[in-house]
Amino acid sequence: MFENWMPSVSENGCDLDRDHMIGAIILMETVNGAGTDAWSIADIYDEVSRAVDDDRALVVTDKENTPQAYAIWTKNDERTVVTRQLAPFGDHAKLLQALQSILSGQILARHDDSARPLQELCA
Repeated sequence: MFENWMPSVSENGCDLDRDHMIGAIILMETVNGAGTDAWSIADIYDEVSRAVDDDRALVVTDKENTPQAYAIWTKNDERTVVTRQLAPFGDHAKLLQALQSILSGQILARHDDSARPLQELCA
């Protein structure tokens, strides 16, 4: 877990706009070492901007509107698959609660490095 040095991204608890959401996600990925593996900053930007434009992204903030965690997902009629999730500042439970509050139906999380790459989130 890292100390959260990120600035507040919105005022008065307003929803994040597109650019702040994309920026917050890219900064969290950078904290996590993005760009050092197969997922480059350009790849992050492309995938994240598509997810934000399609309303398939969530950034969780604290009471000071500082980004804490994020998730992006794909969705069809039967299920939602969380394709990327990150909580570099240690509040993964809050991220999961937020996802469960806005998504319906079967929710799976993709964990490519696991023996079970698709795992159902607990309700």
